Amino acid sequence: MVDVHLLGTIWMCRAVWPHMRDAGYGRIVNTTSPGMLGSGYGSVYGAVKAGSYGLTRSLAIEGDPFGIRANALAPLAATIAWDVVQAPGKEAMDGPVAQDMSPDLIAPTAALLAHRVCPFSGKNITADPGRVSETYYRQTAGYAKVAPTIEELNDSLRQVVDRSDAHDIGDPAEAATWVGGPPPVPSAGAARA
Repeated sequence: MVDVHLLGTIWMCRAVWPHMRDAGYGRIVNTTSPGMLGSGYGSVYGAVKAGSYGLTRSLAIEGDPFGIRANALAPLAATIAWDVVQAPGKEAMDGPVAQDMSPDLIAPTAALLAHRVCPFSGKNITADPGRVSETYYRQTAGYAKVAPTIEELNDSLRQVVDRSDAHDIGDPAEAATWVGGPPPVPSAGAARA
């Protein structure tokens, strides 16, 4: 699974990158999955799809100066893979439900992400029949103190996981450089909206 879903994605991107860079233009659409956020029966699959999302975000940042845009598509459709990753005891998807979740219904989203008119880069677009949305990571304001003790952290766990003032993460390096104070403001070079 790692060889196909993560390393295969890396090698394909590496193969096209120099040609896109030299042309001053390119579009990359990698495949992720809603499972990248975790599931009870697909841990390795979720891990490699999360890796593909991280790769896509990095490619978006690195490709920006060269006119290369990279996005990820997390399709939700009735495929053979769907049947394989179903929770134990669940029946395979077939009949009218499978027809309503045909991969054909995801194709327009994939085509738009690969098209010249797609205005953004570094996004993870989730597409299922009837809805297209962005799935992404956010960061809480958290607890800010240099070198806190384990006791101080324990007393502050509610603050660490309080999502009421969470913010979007631009360039991940910005999140890593924040020590105290307000959340970082994404730079213009971060994955573009």
